[in-house]
Amino acid sequence: MATRKTTKTIEARPEAPQTLSGHMFYGLTLNDEQTAFRDAIWDRDTDIVFCNSKPGSGKSLVTISTAMLMYEYGVISSIIYMSAAGVYEHKQGLLPGTIEEKSRIFQIPLRQSLIRIGYDPDKVISSDAYMVAQKEGYACITAQTDSYIRGINIGDESNKVLLIVDEAQNFTRQALRTVLTRVGNGSYAVVIGQAR
Repeated sequence: MATRKTTKTIEARPEAPQTLSGHMFYGLTLNDEQTAFRDAIWDRDTDIVFCNSKPGSGKSLVTISTAMLMYEYGVISSIIYMSAAGVYEHKQGLLPGTIEEKSRIFQIPLRQSLIRIGYDPDKVISSDAYMVAQKEGYACITAQTDSYIRGINIGDESNKVLLIVDEAQNFTRQALRTVLTRVGNGSYAVVIGQAR
């Protein structure tokens, strides 16, 4: 499996394309809907993108792939991947192990997507936002559940972050509001899920 060493910058490099039309995009073949979704995420004038689509339609793969390109081109400085612990939220703290071990089950779509586009999930994912910049290799993704969101801020003008909210249908309205109101100016959010 190939891995990519990337550099961390906050400002987009000059060669960052304005559109991804004609871009290799990790060799993935996208249909029209997936292409429109990818382009909406890539559009730096769009702060938040919502996607409601059936299971297996490639929501997570397109989101993670676009996010990694945004990171590679220096459009963002890091990625936060968040899923809802949902009905397990209050039980998650009682499970044995570290926060990372307790949350790993919620990271399956993230890990599968990274492997598909040639990244080693163990090198690019951290469960601790403070460790992302310090982790050996090139960790750029903080993966967590909404159980531990209270009291944090997500990015600002000088530290542009892309927040990915996966499986949004498992969030309560209040929990989703809590997550999205933490995103600072200059950062981005993508909310993906499926209607029940």
